[in-house]
Amino acid sequence: VVPLIDTVFLLLVIFLVMVLRMRVDEGLSVELPPVERGASAAAAPDEARDLLVIGVARDGAIVVDGRTVTAEAVVDLVRGRAAAGARKRPVEIRGDRRAPHGTVMAVLAAVQRAGVRDIRFQVSSAAEPTGR
Repeated sequence: VVPLIDTVFLLLVIFLVMVLRMRVDEGLSVELPPVERGASAAAAPDEARDLLVIGVARDGAIVVDGRTVTAEAVVDLVRGRAAAGARKRPVEIRGDRRAPHGTVMAVLAAVQRAGVRDIRFQVSSAAEPTGR
């Protein structure tokens, strides 16, 4: 009976981690740029919940929490989040590999102006398929 309980608990933990990762990715479908090598920085389950994901679509649209916003609105959103005690929480930028570089850089600058220092870029490894 004990090994069965351990197995069920492990499956529950795996399920929770997967659900949290799926929640972070909702709202914008992007084709991530591939990279050859790099350090993996997968977010821990509690960190994934606190992660603010900012997407940049192929057409240059900036999406936060399923809403299309401007770069200046990103500053206000991130500052509002920081005022709520989330300054130390990371921000992840998911830019489509065909998104205008200037838009991705505008998002990066907006997040930096808001005072966030833990900024990440989500990419796919060269071995992963790039379509999502």
